[in-house]
Amino acid sequence: MVGYPDLSEFERGVIVGTREVKYSISEVEIKFGFLRTTISRVNCEYRKSAEDPPLLTVRHKALRLSWARQHRHWTVDDWKHVAWSDESRFQLNRADGRVRVWRQPHESMDATCQQGTVQAGGGSFMVQGMCSCCDMGALIRLNTSLTGT
Repeated sequence: MVGYPDLSEFERGVIVGTREVKYSISEVEIKFGFLRTTISRVNCEYRKSAEDPPLLTVRHKALRLSWARQHRHWTVDDWKHVAWSDESRFQLNRADGRVRVWRQPHESMDATCQQGTVQAGGGSFMVQGMCSCCDMGALIRLNTSLTGT
């Protein structure tokens, strides 16, 4: 059995990956031979560093289903009259949130395990674009942040 400090980055990835696809702790233990406590600790570390995507509420799901049912009989010609748009934010230096790395305790001050920072995150900018079946609109830089409302 493999203990917690002896894990390679690949083995940690195996644990996280198998748990993400809904294998139980017992299944991971049997399949790969990791200790149950090791699986739990590695998975806990990973969960602390990951941000879960926003969940759809029951209302959101109902609204999406209603919209899909209203449009299920549309033809290709109907869809040709629709314009699609999206917004994106770009970080100038690094992504938001915490950056997690796997390292051994003696590597805490090793330069290869550290990343420089910029005060206030270095800034970001937002853009919005649009496209349809026949054309692609300009990419516009937004001077304000957008909300999901």
